[in-house]
Amino acid sequence: MKILPPETTTATASQTAPTGYSERQDLVQAARKLENTPWPEVTEASLANRMVSVLFGREDVAEGTSREDALEVYVASLSAAPSSAPSTLMRHADNTLRAARTVAERGRLAATAINPSTDDIAVLEEAIGDVRASRDMYIAALKQLKSDGHMIPDGDVAELQAAFSQTIRDIGSTADLVAERSMAKHQTSELAASETTAQ
Repeated sequence: MKILPPETTTATASQTAPTGYSERQDLVQAARKLENTPWPEVTEASLANRMVSVLFGREDVAEGTSREDALEVYVASLSAAPSSAPSTLMRHADNTLRAARTVAERGRLAATAINPSTDDIAVLEEAIGDVRASRDMYIAALKQLKSDGHMIPDGDVAELQAAFSQTIRDIGSTADLVAERSMAKHQTSELAASETTAQ
């Protein structure tokens, strides 16, 4: 951390100090990249909407894309080139893991910003949900490929599970760090306000 010389004014320091905006934007962009998947977006209709459709015979209530439908589409796309289906899946999974690790890295940078935001915690928690959903999809697709007769080494499923689980823990730790920094910042602001009032 660079220490400013005594003659530097507060105004100058505030102009050069990072506010956390760019770090936050980087985190949001990284999280958006994580949302890109090689299968259709899962947009299942809510239970309430499905009940309305059944009870009242409404055809305008979209059913959405179920996880099973998305899995079927994904496996079919992989099977279009049978000889490379498993390696293509592992490449996709690696891309997702890389994007997830970028989220964790950007989250740590956001946590060290001068003004950590509780909004960052929500971004990180949503990213964890996305990583879990991707992990489950890749593992289900890998098992389906094996069931369809593709040669899948016995350790691949466990290795994939472990890599995603570790990445989820990393993002979770980052979310905890952001929460801790945000709370500390809030408490410091409250303390400064109470001291000012006391004076």
